[in-house]
Amino acid sequence: MFDREVLSIDIGSHQIKVVVGKYHNSEIIISHAFMTPTPEGAYQDGQIIDIHKITYDIDKALEQHRIKAKKVVFSLQSTNVITREVDLPSVAEEQLASMLEYEIQQFFPTSLEDYVIQYKKLKTFNEDDRKTRLLVAAIPKSIVQSYWELSKELNLKPLALDIHSNSISKLFMKGLKLDGLDYREHTLAVVDLGYEGININIIKDGTLEFSRLLPIGGKEIDIMISKVFEIPKEQAEELKKTPKRDILEEARFDNLVNSCIQGWGEEIQRIFKYHTSRELGNRIDQIYLMGGHANLKKIPEGMKGYFNIPTNVLSYLSNIKLNVSKGNEEIDLKYYLNAIGAIIRK
Repeated sequence: MFDREVLSIDIGSHQIKVVVGKYHNSEIIISHAFMTPTPEGAYQDGQIIDIHKITYDIDKALEQHRIKAKKVVFSLQSTNVITREVDLPSVAEEQLASMLEYEIQQFFPTSLEDYVIQYKKLKTFNEDDRKTRLLVAAIPKSIVQSYWELSKELNLKPLALDIHSNSISKLFMKGLKLDGLDYREHTLAVVDLGYEGININIIKDGTLEFSRLLPIGGKEIDIMISKVFEIPKEQAEELKKTPKRDILEEARFDNLVNSCIQGWGEEIQRIFKYHTSRELGNRIDQIYLMGGHANLKKIPEGMKGYFNIPTNVLSYLSNIKLNVSKGNEEIDLKYYLNAIGAIIRK
């Protein structure tokens, strides 16, 4: 089933990212990738608010790009999605499910009746006895239902609803080449700099260690620019993207970005310290940035200076291929990685 092309949609607060591709022989082969603006007031923190606006814009974009794929996967990020890493004794699968049902009551400080619970095995390890680490995700049923209804409105067949951390972790598969680095011997921090959230994924020896979502992001830069330059928010966003500014504007802009990096850095550092304190020998060897603000001027350089850790924009993965026979232009991967990873079903 998954040797055929599927449609993968990642709805963000600012942009809807759409990818068409297939997973074959440990490679993701992409035939289309494009974005369309998220309609204002139609989407908030993972929840589809106005399904008619979202449907209209996605349908129009699919028609414009002549997309024929009918099977769809969605990938989302939301502060309403609760994720935890849970260590349990290694037991048979049926025992694990019943054990988890009891244990998650201790980890999720809320009633689980309104959530869909899913889990994924991360690794098995030995302490005093053999244990299995699970990534457990609880997604509000209201969010799941809204995506189900969206697929029906679009006349698409829904295959899966994924979360960004899982989508990204699946890209770091066996045989991956990444800037000449053998990632299996290093711990990577993949940091998704979104508009309303920063998603941090710690990947060690090719396995997702844990993921955390911070409710801060690129919108803070827009707000600061709007206040300092006394311009509307829409103009602030344009100024942020402007490649050339006069000397005074450039100096003021640099100060704003540096201030944001300082605030982001403090929160991200807190996550890094949590990782390094969990087990002896834990460390962060490399930071990879992705998302809409990953290569905004000064941010990669500023992040590298703040953490004193090698930092690069995640712009190439050896297991992602473009189907040039479809007339593909070069794709800026950092925007589409969540949608691309969701194509992999395993």
